[in-house]
Amino acid sequence: LIAGLTNLAASKKASGIVLDLDTSRAGQNISADKALTDLVASYPPGAPLLMYARRFVESAGKQPATELDLTPLPSILDDGAANKPNVLSVSSVAPLDGDRVIRRWQLSQTVCDGSKSVSYASPQLAALALHEREEGARAALDQFLVARTAQRCGASSQSIRWPRNPDMTASIWFLFGAGAADAPVTMIEKGGARMPLVRHIPAHSLLGQDGRVAPSRAISDQIFAGRLVVIGSSHLDSFDTHITPLGAMPGAFVIANSIASAPATLSAPRIPSIIQTLIAMAIFGVLALLTR
Repeated sequence: LIAGLTNLAASKKASGIVLDLDTSRAGQNISADKALTDLVASYPPGAPLLMYARRFVESAGKQPATELDLTPLPSILDDGAANKPNVLSVSSVAPLDGDRVIRRWQLSQTVCDGSKSVSYASPQLAALALHEREEGARAALDQFLVARTAQRCGASSQSIRWPRNPDMTASIWFLFGAGAADAPVTMIEKGGARMPLVRHIPAHSLLGQDGRVAPSRAISDQIFAGRLVVIGSSHLDSFDTHITPLGAMPGAFVIANSIASAPATLSAPRIPSIIQTLIAMAIFGVLALLTR
C-alpha cells in the first residue's frame, strides 16, 4: 500500500513526498516491505524528492552523542537509498517542553561519531529547500548538513548562511487539527485558482475494488500535483500520537503543521507574504494509512 501510494504521488508530479512511518524494522507484511524497498532501490532520478523518516531512540552506554541524547536506528530503506540524490533520510524529532507538549521542531539532528559524524535534515527544512532552491534543493541541504555537522561536532565554527534562522529549533504554528471537525478551511491562490491549503486524503479513497491503489489514470492530477505529500497515519489510535496546543495529534499532522509554518520561522522579515508563497508552491496533503 505504501509503495503504491508513493508511486501514485510521484506519477502525479508531487513536489516532494514524506514517508512518516517506522522503517527501523520489518513490518508484518513481507511482500509489502519488499515492494517498498524495491521502489526506493529503483526510484528514478527525475522523480520528486522522496524523504523517509529515521527513527531515533534514547542513547545508552557508549553510543554516539547527539543534541538530544538520541541515537539513530538503521532503516530497511537505507541500502536502496544509498547514492540517490532524490532520496533523503530525514529526522522528524520534535523536542518536548516541560509540560510534555510539542510546540517546536528540530531543524536537524546531528550524530557526532568521529569520521562517521552525520546530520539529518528535518522534512520541514527539506520542504523549505524545495520551495526556495527548487532544482538546487538537495545541494542546499547537503551544504547545510556538512556545515551543521562540522559546527555541532566541534570541527568548525563557521556560520551557516542558509536558512536565515540559525537556531536549532523553530516554533510550530499549528494551523489545523487532526479531527474531522478541524478540517482546514484556509484557501490560497495558485495559478489563478483558489484551492485548500491542506488536503486530508484517506487511503481507502484511493483504492480500487481489489484493495490495491487505483491506476494513475483514475485519480485526478489536482490531488497531488505541486503538493508536498505526507504519507503517514492520521488516526489517534496509532503509536505515533503527540500532545500539541490543539490536543492529541498524529505525527503526520505535526509534520504537516510544521511544514506550513516553516517559512515564517526559518525565513525572513516579511512573514505574511513568505507564508503565502511557500504554501502556494509547496502545498501538501496528508494520507491516512493503517498498514504498509
